[in-house]
Amino acid sequence: MSRYDLIHRAAVVAEMIKALHQARSWCGETHIQKAIYLLQSAAGVSLGYEFVLYKHGPYSFDLATDIASLRSANIAVFVIPIHGYGPSVQLTDIASKVFEELEGFVRPFLRKIKFIADWFGTNDVRYLERLATAHYVKLQHPSEEAYGLATKLRGLKPHISEPDALAAVRHLNEKLGALKEERPTVRRVS
Repeated sequence: MSRYDLIHRAAVVAEMIKALHQARSWCGETHIQKAIYLLQSAAGVSLGYEFVLYKHGPYSFDLATDIASLRSANIAVFVIPIHGYGPSVQLTDIASKVFEELEGFVRPFLRKIKFIADWFGTNDVRYLERLATAHYVKLQHPSEEAYGLATKLRGLKPHISEPDALAAVRHLNEKLGALKEERPTVRRVS
């Protein structure tokens, strides 16, 4: 899988952060991880991140490093909106200036980014874990039926109940169908 350089990957990640906030997401690092995972693995936006199955589902250490790079460059900050909850990742005012020249690069991905951000919306990390792990399992077993995928999902994540695993697989299939129906619009620049 080819890999874009940091500035191009970061432009897409920043656009996802912006879209997640517009969809009223908490937009913690787990939200970003799962959204980028599905953007790459389900929507076909090949950024080059490698994901492994980790504590809360698919996780990319490279993506975590890129998010840390955004923080260290003062493009993103961690904010704790509610005491006792994890941080929300927010873009700073300089983010738009930094990525201004990359709008053309990001533009073809905007519909898919918005689709996934709207899909995730106000869902919590438990939902995102189930959903992203269901997709991870589906990629490993593409011809498996919903019940089989739910069983395999529970084999990897025994804390997920059978009804929740099956619901995650079914919801994933429904949304993947809707994602495939998304047609990009071609706009000519004059």
